[in-house]
Amino acid sequence: MEQLTSYSLKDYTLRTEHQDGKKYLVAPVVMMVEGVHHGSRGPLFHPISELGKDPQTWEGMPVTVHHPQEGGKFVSANDNHAVGKVSAPKVEDRKLKAEAWLDEQKLIAASPQAYQHIIEGRPIEVSIGVFTEEVEMAGVWNDEQYSAIARNHRPDHLALLPGDVGACSWQDGCGIRVNVEKSREEVMNQKNEKVMSDNKSPCFMKKVEKLIANEQTQFTTDDRDWLMEQDEAVLNKLEPIEVQPSVNKEQAIEALKESLSTAEDYLNLMPQEMKSQMQSGLELYNDHRDQLIANIKKNTDAWEDGELEAQDTAMLEKISKTTKKADYSAMSANNSKPEVEPLFPAGINVK
Repeated sequence: MEQLTSYSLKDYTLRTEHQDGKKYLVAPVVMMVEGVHHGSRGPLFHPISELGKDPQTWEGMPVTVHHPQEGGKFVSANDNHAVGKVSAPKVEDRKLKAEAWLDEQKLIAASPQAYQHIIEGRPIEVSIGVFTEEVEMAGVWNDEQYSAIARNHRPDHLALLPGDVGACSWQDGCGIRVNVEKSREEVMNQKNEKVMSDNKSPCFMKKVEKLIANEQTQFTTDDRDWLMEQDEAVLNKLEPIEVQPSVNKEQAIEALKESLSTAEDYLNLMPQEMKSQMQSGLELYNDHRDQLIANIKKNTDAWEDGELEAQDTAMLEKISKTTKKADYSAMSANNSKPEVEPLFPAGINVK
């Protein structure tokens, strides 16, 4: 491994490394701190005794841009999702720290925004993907309530969150950053300010996420903070209005015809009494067609079954009339020629 450069930026020291023919940007990161964090499973207390029980299990874990998803569902990270790896994990000052080794080319391809933030030394949020066992035990830690205690942490990945906020946020002390100490009072003040600004009802939050997810709007996750600052009445006005297309009678009839392909389809639209009457008539109609086809086949072998079934009833009736077999019953059974009376000269009498 060859160290090429090392330079200081605004908020943290970034260096570059070459390894296995790849160029890496190496940045310090606080992956998690002891405390109450609101993740996908609600407010959980992560004690440092569990969080930092075996920090070396983080060595080599994938670094991703946002938490990986497949088919709209969050999944475990693999090499296809990774833009880098975790290195030199350790516990220090009740924090889980490490270095993020970021493959420069993969990072640029995955998120130009994250790459720009990092090379400019700007703060960037992170979030860990981790499996835990939860002990249902409500309590309070440093004035923060939690519903369960997270234990037996098993790491999966570290996610960079450009433009988003992690469960262990920048205000909490997490992220790619200088590892400087903040007083607990300062951290809590910042967190309380954020809670005050984000003190919205679950219904309000759902409306914000719905606006971002709606393909009829142009809102993205970058607009979430702005949307959160608006009144609920403003959000209601921003919701797209679904306009039902107007359809006239003729269009409705044509659309109905296109959706109906069999006699049974039409019958199913009728009231029961009318449906029974029409079914009886349809049975008589089909019986009549069957009889016509049987008569034609009886009198001639010139037609195939499919050809006859393809004809309408009027044509079947005409064909049936023209295919009656000739009646030769008046002819002699032995096929003898008919007698011819001979003509004799005048004056000759023949007895």
